[in-house]
Amino acid sequence: MPQTLWSAPPTGSLNVANASPAIAAALTDLSPVSVVLLPGQMNLGTRIRLFAQGEYTTTSATPNCILGFYMSAAGTAISGTIITLTASAALTAGSSATSAPWQLFYWGRFAAVSGPNSVATSSIYGQGTVYWSTVAGGGGGAWTNVYGTPTTAALRTVAQSTTAGNTLTAQEVMVGSTWSTVTAVTSMTCDEFTCELIG
Repeated sequence: MPQTLWSAPPTGSLNVANASPAIAAALTDLSPVSVVLLPGQMNLGTRIRLFAQGEYTTTSATPNCILGFYMSAAGTAISGTIITLTASAALTAGSSATSAPWQLFYWGRFAAVSGPNSVATSSIYGQGTVYWSTVAGGGGGAWTNVYGTPTTAALRTVAQSTTAGNTLTAQEVMVGSTWSTVTAVTSMTCDEFTCELIG
C-alpha cells in the first residue's frame, strides 16, 4: 500500500499583491508574502518547491542582476545570517527594457535535518531554472537566458549556517535580487512567490 503524502503551501498564505521594493546595489528582499516553514514541516526527505516571477524596467544602461532564493531564521532580514538555496549568475538587463519578465524555479529536498545532539547538521540539496528576458520597449518575446541554477555542482548542497537552515526552529524563505548598480533601473517587481512542501 503506497504512503499518502500531501502537497500544500506551508503556511497557507499566498500573495495577492505585487512587491516592488526600492532598487539597491545589494541583496534586496522581493518577497510579496512571508513564507515561514515550521520545525515539524521540515523532515528528512521533505521536498521543497519554490517559484517566483516578476518584471523589471530599465532606461538605457545595462546593469547585471542576480536572482535567488534564500533562507534564514524567521524574523531575520535578508541582509542578516542567511543561506543561499539557489542563485543565478549575473544576468545582463536589457537596455531600455520595459516590463521585461523573469521567472525563477527551485526544487530541493531536505537531505539532513538538525538533531538535539547535532544541531548544525541540516542540509538541503536542490537545483532549479532561471528565465530572464532582455526585451527592449515592451516586454514579452522569447527568453534571452534559460539555464540551471546553482551554477556549480558544489553549490547544490546547502549546509546549515548557525541559525539559518536549522530545522529545529522556524525558517523563513525569501526571494531576492542583487543589482550591480541602481543606475538606469527604474523598477523591479515580484508578482508571485509560491512555496510548496511535499511529504
